[in-house]
Amino acid sequence: MSKARFYWVLRTLGWCLLLGLGVALMLQQTVTAGQRATDFCQDYLAARNVLQGMPPYSPLLSSPTAPLCLPPLNYDSHPPFSVLLVLPLGLLSRAAAALFWSLLVLACYLTTGALLLKALGWWTLRGAALFVVGNLFWNPFGGSLDAQNYAELVLLLVLGAWLLERKGHAGWAGVALGVAALLKIWPLALLCIVLARRRYKLALVGGGVVALGTLVTLVAFGPQTYATYLGPVLRQEAADIPHEVNVSLVAAIARPWTGFNDPSVIAFPPLLSGLSASQATLLGEGVAALVVLGTLALVAWGLRRRQDEAMEWVCLGIVVTVLLLGFPITWNWGMMSLLLPLGTTALALRSLPRPPLWWFILLGVSLVFLVNPEWLPFFIAHQQPLAGSVVFALPTLALLLFALAQAQLLIRAAAPLPVHPEEKVLASV
Repeated sequence: MSKARFYWVLRTLGWCLLLGLGVALMLQQTVTAGQRATDFCQDYLAARNVLQGMPPYSPLLSSPTAPLCLPPLNYDSHPPFSVLLVLPLGLLSRAAAALFWSLLVLACYLTTGALLLKALGWWTLRGAALFVVGNLFWNPFGGSLDAQNYAELVLLLVLGAWLLERKGHAGWAGVALGVAALLKIWPLALLCIVLARRRYKLALVGGGVVALGTLVTLVAFGPQTYATYLGPVLRQEAADIPHEVNVSLVAAIARPWTGFNDPSVIAFPPLLSGLSASQATLLGEGVAALVVLGTLALVAWGLRRRQDEAMEWVCLGIVVTVLLLGFPITWNWGMMSLLLPLGTTALALRSLPRPPLWWFILLGVSLVFLVNPEWLPFFIAHQQPLAGSVVFALPTLALLLFALAQAQLLIRAAAPLPVHPEEKVLASV
């Protein structure tokens, strides 16, 4: 065996070992999380309610069949279609259902990563190993595995819709985007990009899937289910807006008036007066709505000026980022959805003129806080209420900076390409 061949085999074995170790650690965390009370418990108990002939949004109570599900919530906080999706798992024991769901969540995330690596041209043994190991040090990813929510599945559906549409499968792309919108509300806004791009078949199929899913849920659970979801369930969620791990723009604006009081975690009093908690939340929602609408207007403007692969990637990334900002509750682990904007930004940079140095500095500063939203120690916030408010707004500020970097990239993409003097002469002739 030649020396070059020997070193190639050695490197291959090293990357295989690193990849295997990373996947093993992910599996260990996933299986361990399935043995604790997680977000999946909400949907599992709601599914058990339905199988026992009760409405899905009946008060959630732990049962002998699910002793580890002790949710601190009165109701399942997820949309009705999520209960319909999890309904077959309600036939299983809590342990078996949680194990199946946790493995599905991990598989969805790894598939999303593989698709992005392939799109970036980094789908190699080394690229896969670095991706897996790098995620082990990304706080939102670990928190998302522990939560066992729908974020990974929704992320895969959104990316899958874009990739399917690019390959000419508009119908299947619409199905994927429609299912994502049934599980989480924010993907509905992505239909605005689809309409701005004049992809009417995709928009029609996606809207039809949303309508059909809503109709099926209405027939299966009854209209009272949606009345409960739009009433008590959303009011239950509104009470969590000031929570210290909510990185939404709504929370960052409302928290100075509401404060946060949870002695088991951290507490600081309101810094401002004059607005009630509901008024402060309404103010935050108003500002967030303006930011989202302004972003959609910017995206529509950019797509009118340029419709190519680079612009489409930029638009997808900035809309996902701003929707995470604008949604009333985005738990810090929800920022794992930034995997998609990070990938689309890297893809767009390949086809666009190189941004100036300050743009990379802006991007780097935002990523410092997006890697680990909880990197600042809590004892700082314990010492000073003002510091507490600042600490909990830093991840939100990082999201804003990341969105601004993408907005600047969109504006640069929409700018007309410079014309060289030789081209001007040829044009005049």
